[in-house]
Amino acid sequence: MLKRASHGFGWLALASLLHKQAGAAGAHHRPRAKHVILLFMDGGPSQVDTFDPKPRLRTEHGKPFRMKVEATQFDNNGTTFGSPFEFKQHGQSGIPISSLFPHLATCVDDLAVIRSMKADFPEHSQACYFMHSGHPLQGRPSLGSWVNYGLGTGNANLPGFLVLHGGMIPLGGVENYSSAFLPATHQGSFLDLYSGGELVNNITPGTSEAGQRARLRFIQQADARFSSSL
Repeated sequence: MLKRASHGFGWLALASLLHKQAGAAGAHHRPRAKHVILLFMDGGPSQVDTFDPKPRLRTEHGKPFRMKVEATQFDNNGTTFGSPFEFKQHGQSGIPISSLFPHLATCVDDLAVIRSMKADFPEHSQACYFMHSGHPLQGRPSLGSWVNYGLGTGNANLPGFLVLHGGMIPLGGVENYSSAFLPATHQGSFLDLYSGGELVNNITPGTSEAGQRARLRFIQQADARFSSSL
């Protein structure tokens, strides 16, 4: 009946629901992570001042920068500048932490620090795309979209991928949160926590309370008439 009625749209919806249930039941391992939180702190301190000591920068401090660097809009590399902060190894893991973070150093064994990431381009927009999607150009799904697509969500009626606006959208714009070629349900839902306006756009009624209630009564009456005609 679902396949023949309304050009099969009901059958398509049921197939999608059954597919999701089958996928969840056939998971090859028991899921343990409940949330994935990415703090993208644009303009934060450099890795060479925080978790990634570069002894050569100190050795060549004040000297002309001798390594080849791709030209940018600034095209002015200046001289080598070594980090002014001291690094020490902490915890059983021996992860080096700079003197900027004395308190963080006490729980370093609870961190996973990755120092093998690199990029072959110097521009900010490309770096933002690369950080969020793993690719320097537009058109690839964001990390949040992949996580939502692969792991699903605990509530299908609510967005599984939220973006909290803290005052600045990364260079490159909302493409950093795009679902690209994945279904649009995995697109990042933008929450404005900064401007003082609506937390979620277009949910505040554009009329008075009485006008909004009149609209809702009209919709309810129309739905009732349609239901009684079936």
